Amino acid sequence: MARAPKTPPIPADARAVLDRFETRGPVRSKPMFGGHGVWCDGRFVAIVFRGVLYLKVNAGTRPLFEAAGCSPFQMSADRPSRLAFYTLPTGVTALSEELDDWLDRAIAAASR
Repeated sequence: MARAPKTPPIPADARAVLDRFETRGPVRSKPMFGGHGVWCDGRFVAIVFRGVLYLKVNAGTRPLFEAAGCSPFQMSADRPSRLAFYTLPTGVTALSEELDDWLDRAIAAASR
């Protein structure tokens, strides 16, 4: 019987960003889509897939992510996703001051 491939660990740079969610509530992750789903205070706020962090968006926050040049979540190049998650803007890292604003947007999007 073939075994499913093991889900890779969350990369250190993505883990550092996710650690910043902890100031907003309990954080947990679980394997999904060959990556990880991330919940903060019981809300599905992020996906880490193939080493890339994607944050939850909604109709109100999507334009902000798009204007910042963020890319939508896709499991494969030939199959667009219906999941509403986008990358962080280029240059925003765990050490960036503006990271908190993006994390708050993800939590707000997941709350609606």
